[in-house]
This record gives sequence, structure tokens and C-alpha cells, in this order.
Amino acid sequence: MDMGHGGHGGHCPDDAVAQPILSVGDFDGSGRVSLWDIVMYAHQRHEGYEAIYDRNADGRLDRWDILEVIFDCGAESTEFDRQLVELFHRYKKYRDIDAAIADGFRPFTQELAGHGFHYARMPFLVRPDGTMDPDYENILDETVDPLEPEGLNYDENGNLVAVFHYHGINVLDWVLANRAGNTAAVQALAAQSMAMSDPTGPKPDAYASDDEMWHTHWGPCFDGLDYVAMTFDPTITPTFLQPLTQEECFLTAAASQGTSQPKLGWLPAFNMMHVRLFKLNRCGLFAGTDPDVSPDAPPEPFLQTFEEWLAKMLGGA
Repeated sequence: MDMGHGGHGGHCPDDAVAQPILSVGDFDGSGRVSLWDIVMYAHQRHEGYEAIYDRNADGRLDRWDILEVIFDCGAESTEFDRQLVELFHRYKKYRDIDAAIADGFRPFTQELAGHGFHYARMPFLVRPDGTMDPDYENILDETVDPLEPEGLNYDENGNLVAVFHYHGINVLDWVLANRAGNTAAVQALAAQSMAMSDPTGPKPDAYASDDEMWHTHWGPCFDGLDYVAMTFDPTITPTFLQPLTQEECFLTAAASQGTSQPKLGWLPAFNMMHVRLFKLNRCGLFAGTDPDVSPDAPPEPFLQTFEEWLAKMLGGA
């Protein structure tokens, strides 16, 4: 497991070549490649391209792929294969951004090179009467479920290219503590956040794979993300900045929005891991970036060094 320090970890050579997502063509996740998987492949080829069915990773679904599946018949799939297949079938509906929004996902970054747009499943939904929906489940918390990623990546054309996992403090607890002005709770959660994001500390093993690649975002500021007011406008794309202290985030958002009561979101830190399940990535399934996604967009912003930010967080500046 790799752990990127303030970035996305790992190195992708220019001549890297994409690899098939699955080790064998067990598209139904039954544990063994069968005739039914050949039928599923034929149906998908008729419906259109899906990266998980691309058995030779050449960007097409053709006779060469079906030959691979035929050769795979009888072969057993790995636990990791089966996790990816189940995840794919659960999340493929989010190719439709409207379906993602209906399920609580909202944009929380601008378009960024190697990422596209990040959508995260918000910690709560507000009903028309202004109260929180009691039936809505918050999944932005300390747990990591391989079958329930908290976020989605869309490219410059609105195509779903990846999902991502959040690992950090319970965001709903953080929002409510800040909203209530509960200083003790805020400080306790901030300390927990920093401890969970320690690059020398352990990170979750979400999948049955040794290739997981977590990275950390310190002092992420989301200018325009109105989580304190407990409303989310899917037509507004917040601006993501890092690393900033909470005060720096407030001042930056106030200046950009021209108001003393800006809409913003801020966390001390959190860990993230991408799974490039919906588009072949020559840098790898768990790579932090995909150089072929939004290549003309600006890079992820870093407004100061990690050391400068940490000194301010610890009261040294």
C-alpha cells in the first residue's frame, strides 16, 4: 500500500500501458468464468463500451475480447475481481449525473487536470421545510466500505471515470459541532482528523489487493460549499484549495464571494483513494490521477507547503 505525502503518490512513466481491470472475465462475480459470462460480454458489446469488459485493455470491445473470455472459461476469479464486479454493478447507474445528484452526490471541486470533477455524497440532505432528512445515511466517516465509495469522478465531458473512498472524521459530526459553536467537540475532531491522516500511520485495507494507493489532503478548503447552512446547490461548483487553515479558508472565501458570511467547507485533513473502474487508466487502477482525464484543466492547487501549513495549525506562525 502506497501513501502519497500531500499529493497522489506513485509515479506513472510516459510509456505506461493500461492493463485489464479483471484478472479473468467473471463478469457476474460468481467465482468462476462460465458460459453466462460470454453471454454478458456479448450483451455489453451490443450496449456499448465498458472498461471492465475490455479483456485486452485496448479501448475496444471486439472479437479478441470474447476470445479471451472463452479461454478464461472454467477459471476461478479472485476475491478482488469479485469486489470490483459488485462495485461496478452497484455504481454504473451514476454514469447519469442526475442519478448521482438524486442520491445525494454533489460537486465539491472545480475541474482539475488528472481528476475531472469530484462529486461527494454529502453528509445529509435537507428537505423542503429546511430540516434534515432523517432517512438519509451519512457515509462520510471513519469507516471504509469497498462496495460504498463516498465519491465519483466525472471527466470534462460528464463521463463517469472513477469512484473514490473517503477516510477521515465523521463529517456530519464536524458540521454540527461547527454549526453549534461547540469548541471542545471541534478541537477533539480536529485532533482525530490529524491523527488519522498521519502519513506514518496505518490506513484501511479496503480491498483484497496489495496495490491500494491512499493519499492525504491537508487543510482542504471548499470555497462555495455551503455545508454550514445545511443546503447544497448542485448547480454551484465549489473551488477546491489546499492546504489552508480554517481562518485562511474563511478569509479566502469571503474575498472571492465578496461577503462577510461566505459559503465554505473546511476540514483539517482526510485520506482519499481512487478506484479507476469506469475508464482504463494507464497509470493503474488505484492511481491518484489519470493523465488522460481533463488534460487541459488547471492542476490541483497547492497554495503553500505542507510544512508552512502545519506550523500555522500547531500555532507556530
